Amino acid sequence: MVDLLSSITTQLEELLTHSRVNLFSFIFYVNCRKGYSVIAEVGVCGNMTKDYTIKEPAEYICESNYYLIDGVKHWRVTRVKSVLNKPGLNAWRARSDYNETQKYLHERANFGTKTHKLFELKCLGNSVNPDNYEEEELKVNLAIFDLVQKNCKLKPILLEQHLWGEYEIDGVVYRIAGTADYIGKYTSHQEYLPAHGRGKNRVHEEPKFPKGALVIGDWKTSPGIYGDFWLQLGIYVDMYEKLTGIEVDGAFILQMRPKPNKEGIYEPKFMIEEKTRDELRVYVKLMMYCLPLFDAQQNKVL
Repeated sequence: MVDLLSSITTQLEELLTHSRVNLFSFIFYVNCRKGYSVIAEVGVCGNMTKDYTIKEPAEYICESNYYLIDGVKHWRVTRVKSVLNKPGLNAWRARSDYNETQKYLHERANFGTKTHKLFELKCLGNSVNPDNYEEEELKVNLAIFDLVQKNCKLKPILLEQHLWGEYEIDGVVYRIAGTADYIGKYTSHQEYLPAHGRGKNRVHEEPKFPKGALVIGDWKTSPGIYGDFWLQLGIYVDMYEKLTGIEVDGAFILQMRPKPNKEGIYEPKFMIEEKTRDELRVYVKLMMYCLPLFDAQQNKVL
């Protein structure tokens, strides 16, 4: 494949030498199990190639608290960050019936899984009919995603991509793994970013990727965007870079939680938050504190 891309690049360089076309790179796609995925970007200047793909181990098994990768345990990212205290969630659980709470959380988890799957299908170019689903909230989420896909110029490279890595902390090696919803191109749309102030003084935050960027994205159907979400995105960015050698510009979270108004009609309530690669570094460091704590809990040390 590399030889083929090199040959194509040489021909492109000859073409561009004798033309006025201002072209910096070509992206090659292959049809794979999950749809179209970028396999390489060939820059016509410098004859360089980028391989965005990740070769996954054949044995990649998901268990409750960990992934079993070639027989070796890797703690799940979403479980590791659970060591952080969540006062709001704990207070809600304390004042609610346990069985009702568990039922609600299970329903919301299933709803989130369904939403993720349909967004994946949309990213792959498949047509999704909202009328096939009973939940009004889901129908509105699909409409929201259509807006974001168009206005944020989403161009997926990898979807539902497994990521894993090893981290040495105080002489001990810890292994961690997770699944990124979206890895690809993204352009900020200021109207979707958080706003501050009221009335005429209400101003949206400045976009961090106005000219487009390579990012990791996450879909959330939670009531808001919480700090521990960025631990997840930060470590995903770090693992992806170590697995591929390609630097990521940052990450974004699309949070949706449509609610019915007084007339019972669901309104498209959503928001996008962004963080640059540099801003995510602190969350990677925080994850290095969470890993030993979670490992100690699982090994009955605490």
